[in-house]
Amino acid sequence: MDASSAIWCSSDDLIADDSYFAFERYGEGWSQDDLVWADGAPVSALTINDNVIFVNILPADRVGERAFVHITPFADYYRIDNRIITTPVGTVRKIFINREPGSTVLTLWGNTPLDDAGANEALALEDPAEFAAALFRQLLEKRGIVIYGRQHTRHTELASISTFTVTAIAPSISRGGDEPSRSLQNQPLVLASYQSKPLIEDVRVINKVSQNLHAEILLRLLGREKGTAGTVEGGLEVLRGFLNQAGVPADHYAFYDGSGLSRQNLVTPHAVVQLLRYADSEPWGTSFRDTLPVGGVDGSLSDRFKNVAEQGHIYAKTGSLGGVKSLSGYATTEHGDRIAFSILSNNFNLPNKRVTDTIDAILEAIVEDGPPRRK
Repeated sequence: MDASSAIWCSSDDLIADDSYFAFERYGEGWSQDDLVWADGAPVSALTINDNVIFVNILPADRVGERAFVHITPFADYYRIDNRIITTPVGTVRKIFINREPGSTVLTLWGNTPLDDAGANEALALEDPAEFAAALFRQLLEKRGIVIYGRQHTRHTELASISTFTVTAIAPSISRGGDEPSRSLQNQPLVLASYQSKPLIEDVRVINKVSQNLHAEILLRLLGREKGTAGTVEGGLEVLRGFLNQAGVPADHYAFYDGSGLSRQNLVTPHAVVQLLRYADSEPWGTSFRDTLPVGGVDGSLSDRFKNVAEQGHIYAKTGSLGGVKSLSGYATTEHGDRIAFSILSNNFNLPNKRVTDTIDAILEAIVEDGPPRRK
């Protein structure tokens, strides 16, 4: 009997355990409107596919019929309430998506033209551990392994589970690879492990494309590994200590999360510039600077600063919320001087493009003429 046709059955429960971090899916001050979309994906120590699903919407074969809706990765987790109607060629696509807090029902309504190429939306999960369990069960069943037990999650601090510890002996060449061990009663057997890329590579992803979830995970990881607990506050305690070391005044900032999505976050341009100058003086400064988007080249600045004079001269991180636009980083002038800058704007009632264009004009002037001279 080959593996594809074998049937293995188990009466054990399937438990998705994300207790390495506290069960704090969202930051304080996050907007409810953000929680449906990928930017507001919930935080979990058990993360799959960046805690989002992709919903692909295609027109039906005939006008008046419901559109086709496909979810990737698929799992028996969300229920789709599809009310999107296929409309005649030449009509304008209008699609709306909603998920109520705590619900696993996705409601989609609107219309899509018969000749439409389709829409693809990244939507945040409700509970990443629950989704991981559902997806894992499905993958097991595809490989002939049936779990008859219950499926549930474990949302607690890992430190409270004193009877569970995990160790694995080093790889053995003579045995042909990793050999997990079970040295204590109740100790789980490690079937597989994965070594991630270096941390700097993830920082590059966070900064280049504004990956909020990864920033939130790193904050909790700081708290877990360097602070008191794998919590938001545990991570912020470590962060405050680092900022103090960097010479950033404590009354120049107030942080409530790791990504900047919270509306309660406050910071002064002076604090940001002080941090940038400190980073530039450290041995790791060049590596950090290289994680930032490059004007006219990549990341969130790929379509800005495309003028030959500015292209490649600006390494900076964008920041955007409703009514908020910011840009902070390093600019190299035409004279070869590198300066740290921070431009923060908020509570404006102008179109976003006008604010962005104003920020860009300030940076272009700095690159061409250098920073204003103190009198």
